[in-house]
This record gives sequence, structure tokens and C-alpha cells, in this order.
Amino acid sequence: MPTHPQSKRSELPAPVAAIVRSPHSGAVTALLWFVGALARRWRLATLLRVLCIAGVTGVASEGATVNLGSVQVELQDVSSEVQVSFQGMRLNRALDVWNVEMAVTNISSRRIAAPLVAVVDVAAGTTGLLQGDGQVEGKTYLDLTPRVAGGSLAPGQGTPPRTLTLGRIAGGTPKLTLLVLGRPPPPADLALALTRSLDPFGQPLPGVTVTEQGPAGTASQEVERLSAIVTLGQGPGPHSWRFEAPGYLPVWRQADLVPGVVTTLPHPRLTPRATGTAALTPLGGSLSNASGSILITLAPASLSQASTAATLTPLTGQTLPAFLPGGWSPLQAFWFEISNRPVAPAVVSVIPWGPVVRGEPLAWVRWDATGQAWRVVQQIFAEESGGRVSGAVTEAGAYALVAADPAPMSPPPPVVGAALEPSNLPLSILGTLTGGGSVSPASSPASRVPEAVTAIAHLTLTNESGSLPSGFVLR
Repeated sequence: MPTHPQSKRSELPAPVAAIVRSPHSGAVTALLWFVGALARRWRLATLLRVLCIAGVTGVASEGATVNLGSVQVELQDVSSEVQVSFQGMRLNRALDVWNVEMAVTNISSRRIAAPLVAVVDVAAGTTGLLQGDGQVEGKTYLDLTPRVAGGSLAPGQGTPPRTLTLGRIAGGTPKLTLLVLGRPPPPADLALALTRSLDPFGQPLPGVTVTEQGPAGTASQEVERLSAIVTLGQGPGPHSWRFEAPGYLPVWRQADLVPGVVTTLPHPRLTPRATGTAALTPLGGSLSNASGSILITLAPASLSQASTAATLTPLTGQTLPAFLPGGWSPLQAFWFEISNRPVAPAVVSVIPWGPVVRGEPLAWVRWDATGQAWRVVQQIFAEESGGRVSGAVTEAGAYALVAADPAPMSPPPPVVGAALEPSNLPLSILGTLTGGGSVSPASSPASRVPEAVTAIAHLTLTNESGSLPSGFVLR
């Protein structure tokens, strides 16, 4: 008795992508072939193809104004400076759509600053791109800005893949024409800075106002509403910036901007101001954080006003209002706010973040926003190993307990009233710098609570060429 073949479906092989240079000026053609074998009751294999072209003339071949949230941004065609690649083309049978991963890589010799968007100029063989991020001149675009690490793509750097969804037409071969838009290169005599405001968990924080002081004076602007990215700078020379938002404590950054270069500033992390307020009187009082690791006590007659409101907000090494000079490490930090200045110093007692040894020299410093420096309030010695450390709080502001690096990286000794000085030892060669680390926990269930999806990373850096001072910034 003859047998009949049983219905069978084979696994689809991985796609093969080929990138070739188009004869069009500045155009990049990305040709993605997807071959899938589907044997079902003597049916032949099905051949599917997706053709995507980037940089061909169209809606925005010279540039366009794109609405990103509530901000209008002028962008230009940077298709000739990027490579668009695709992988993982597959048919989503449950939704009857095509899915494919797209990534953009900078193949130019300059940094391409965000925002970065990809505009679908022409779509054929498909109902079009589904789940886009907006429209520009009637064309759907994808906002790739959140995938641009650090606010710009360095030469050779690419975006993480993003899954595209294309509508399916029976018998149709999807074909897309894309334009990639980004920031134009700055003029040779223009000096800019780029950064993104973050919350304490490293997530973008919109609603931040940036006050800039530079060669042309003082200016103010807000970060972009969705990405929290901001472009700064008034030309070559020294600049300082203050980042602030309602309900958050401010953060400062400083940099010397160089002509023709876009400087990426270390992202400022703003800390929410503590909501609890203590009512203090001339009889004295105290306030502490929830864990009790920071305790501030005011003795009787320390206040001259009948009622004084005070707030204590703990900080971390990542949320200091400004970087410490090289060669210094924070052991504890907090922001003390009080409506009336004490007539006598308050006493602060803290549990350091790390171990201290009895007799170890330490210093209490306070951030001087006017002078843009950490000023020494008090020099102390640890009274006991692993115990609490005390100091004086003379007025409102951000305070930190700091320790100096040991020789040969040790900075100059602290001087009360003077700015904390950095280590002046020349940096060693960084070519032999290596790193490794771990994250705990390695994974967490999805949650809307930031603390539930926040992990602690332990990073170990080794430099065979010599020591590096504490506070050395790595990007």
C-alpha cells in the first residue's frame, strides 16, 4: 500500500546580508536576502526578498525639520556617512506581518550627533512600516536617538538593533527606501558639548533646565523632552553648566570646549530632594536619613529663629553635585538644606561607605557653587576602624567625606578654607588598561519599580603601566 508524505515544516535558516556601494552619490544600498524552506505536501520552497536602499533622493535628501516630541529639530541627510544593515528577516505568522532587525553604523571619520532618525521615503510590496515614531512631510520615521549611546555615534560605532514591523501583502516583495537624518557637522570654528540628563537610576530625565556660563555670557535652555539630550556651547573656551529640575537637587559640569569638536560631557545624575522636613527650634534638634547612616545634630542655641525647617538628602558617588578632584574618593555624601543659617556649627555623624582605619586622615568638604570648587571645611582623623566618623556642618549645602589616594598618587594635603587640590602626578599610559566585572543580580523580573530592576555592578580596572588617580573619568 503506497504511503503518503506527512506534512512537515523545516526550521528557517539565518538570513544572509550583503552591503554594496550604490552608484548614486553618497548612497548606500543594503540588500537583504531571506531564504526559507517550507515543505508542506510537496510544495516547493518559498523565496522571500527584502530590498532596502539608504540615501537615495527623496523627501529629505538635503535635510528636514523633524518634530521629536514637542521640539522641532533641523536635521540633514547623513546617509552617505552611515551603513544601514538588516538581519533576522522572518514572517510573524501570528500577526501576519514581517519582522526584521535594523541597525545603523557610523562609517565616516567624524562623530554623528543625535538626534538620529530613519525616514521611510518609499515603501513597495508592503502596506508600509508599522509602529513608526512619527511623520515628517507625510513620511513615517523611526527615532533612533534613544539607541545612540552617549548622544553621538563615534566612527565605527553603531546602534543596537531595532525590530521593524512591515505590513504583509500576499505575494508582495517588501521594498523600502530609507533616508538617515542626523546632526550636521559643526563648522571648524564652532565648539559644542553634548550630554543627557539622568535620574539616579541612569534613566533619561526630561524637564531639566541648563544654565550655561561661557565666553559669550550666561544662557539657559531645556533638555529635549523625550531623549533628555541637550547641545551646549558658546564657542571655544571654558564653560560651566548647572542642571536643575523641580523637585531635584542641581548638578554642575565644567569643560574647555575645543574648536571643531563636539565634547561629550559626563551625564549629570540629578537626585530627588528628600520629602521629609524636620522642624528645628533654638532648643536644638536632629535629623537623619532612613537608614541612620547620616545623623545631623544641632545643640541648644545653635539657631536664633523660633522655627527652622531643615531637609537632609543622601547622595551617592554618582550623584555628587560635581566631580571630586583626581586623587580623592568619597566615603559619604549628603545635601543639607536649612531655612536659617545656624549661629553655631552642627555636628554630623556618618557611617562611611567603605572601610576606614583608625588614625586615617580624612577631610570634610563642601561644594562651592560660586567658585566651582570643593572647599575644605575640616580635617579629621578616623577615631576607630570601621566606626562612625564625625564632622562639622557650618551652613547649608552639599557635603562629602573624602579620603586621599596613597602615594605615589596622593594629592596635596587639604587646607581648611581652600579648594581641594587634585593629584599632580602625570597619568600613566592607558594602552594597557583592562577591565572586568560582574552584575548582581544578573537578571530581574520585569517591574515598574526602579529599585526592583536595578542591579549593582562591580567593575575592576587594571593598568599594567602604573597607577591611576581616583576620580579618573572613563568614557
